[in-house]
Amino acid sequence: MTDKADILVFIETTSHAHVSAGHELLAIARDLAGDHGTVSVLVVGDPATSCIAQLPAYGADRVFVAPGQASQSYLCDVWLGAATEMVKSGSP
Repeated sequence: MTDKADILVFIETTSHAHVSAGHELLAIARDLAGDHGTVSVLVVGDPATSCIAQLPAYGADRVFVAPGQASQSYLCDVWLGAATEMVKSGSP
């Protein structure tokens, strides 16, 4: 029997770029998930398409993007709402 780890990484963006710690967290999550687990990413902010396209190279299996309008305010209630919607739509 193999253990399976499903991990969610939360990444915020600023000025259309990921915060660098997000890439580091993705690499750690990928190591923890191993070959049998899944690493999902919730991106909040205003990411450029090129930023989103880079995430699989850092270990992301699935990428969810919070709506830009809702992510303009850095309030945990807004982020919680985005995370809730992501779980409902894709079950990370």
